[in-house]
Amino acid sequence: MSYAYATEPPTKGKVVLKTTMGDLEIELWPKEAPKAVRNFVQLCLEGYYDETQFHRLVKGFIVQGGDPTGTGTGGESIYSEPFPDEIHTRLRFSHRGLLAMANTTRNCNNSQFFFTLDKTPELDRKNTIFGKVVGDTIYNLLEIGEAEVGEDERPLYPIKINSVEVLSNPFDDIEPRTTALERKADHEAEERRLTAKDTNSRKIKGKKNLNLLSFGDEAETEEISMKAIAPNKRKIASSHDLLTGDQRLSKEGLDPTAKSSISVPAASSQEEVTPALKKRNMHNEKEESESEEDSSDDEMEQSKALPNAKQSSNAPSSKVSAVRSEVAKLQNELRQMESAKRAARATEASTDKSTQKMNPLEAMRNKYKGKALMGKRLKSSGEDKDILRNLAAFKDKILNPDESVSKSKPENLKEEKVCRLHGLAGCRSCVKHGGDDDADDDDSGLVLCSW
Repeated sequence: MSYAYATEPPTKGKVVLKTTMGDLEIELWPKEAPKAVRNFVQLCLEGYYDETQFHRLVKGFIVQGGDPTGTGTGGESIYSEPFPDEIHTRLRFSHRGLLAMANTTRNCNNSQFFFTLDKTPELDRKNTIFGKVVGDTIYNLLEIGEAEVGEDERPLYPIKINSVEVLSNPFDDIEPRTTALERKADHEAEERRLTAKDTNSRKIKGKKNLNLLSFGDEAETEEISMKAIAPNKRKIASSHDLLTGDQRLSKEGLDPTAKSSISVPAASSQEEVTPALKKRNMHNEKEESESEEDSSDDEMEQSKALPNAKQSSNAPSSKVSAVRSEVAKLQNELRQMESAKRAARATEASTDKSTQKMNPLEAMRNKYKGKALMGKRLKSSGEDKDILRNLAAFKDKILNPDESVSKSKPENLKEEKVCRLHGLAGCRSCVKHGGDDDADDDDSGLVLCSW
């Protein structure tokens, strides 16, 4: 890394980008990339980058900005056209914090730029490097690189460049086309104009003042004719509105009590009735006659259905009662079964609760207690008597030790011989060779070990 810094040429000029996540101090290479540095410095002096966003963030790769539209497709250079790339052999993408121009293709640079977050050798000889981040502000750049990213590599929370300050201008002949204050005032005026335009478009249009026009009479007559036509367009006229002479088509309808009051039109008036009206009257009479026939048929069917219903109601209901009794029995049986199941569940639940409350140690104790009780029950009375007899003998032995010894010693007990080899009386591992076991004075007989 130190080798990479050592091979870089010296810088000239300094700019500070004041972002929402801290300042970024940038040193420039105007000798190696004069067009790119001049373009960047002049745009900074004009306030072109103020209130712009870093619209693209690729973690571990780059952070891109410099587009006033914030879309990644806008921006223009001070030359009013894209300027070519400026590749230098001593400037390579060998470490983080480098500032370079962003382009869509070769020799197509405008206003967008990017910072590297790591070494990116794949960008060598493709993009123009014209500056680098220096000092402790490199940590602010790394913090920007750790921001959360959403869709299309855009930061979820916008990171803005609030303002730019040129501390050292490497070119003395730069003349800004405008200043940051003028650009800000123009921007505010444009916003006010757009808001005023929106409010004017939302206002309700006023009425026409026909007195101010030279052809006011003609326009007034046209408006009157349009108003007369408008109601007809809104509402369609019906036969009740057009044929007012026929009482059967009137809105109020015929009064059933006033049938006799309807007067038959005279012959002269009948001749004036149109053929269409005659056809309509004929059609209405046919409909009335058909409705009367339908009503009479319905009355006949109802009268026929009544006797059948009476017969069915008088039929014996013995089968129905039998079925109902069987259903009642089945229901009672089901209720009894359900009650038995509930009782069984309640007992199971109570036993489960008692076992759950009992500790494992208590359960083991109860288990072994039961076994001990069973063993005691199995013991016979004879065993108890033997135990008592042995206890009494033990008591007598403790109280009268001499008597117990005399009783226990047999009368015909012989003195046992002492083994010459082991020095033990009655050694059972030795046998007598060449004589009788009872001959104590015989020297020929030797007591030897059987080993």
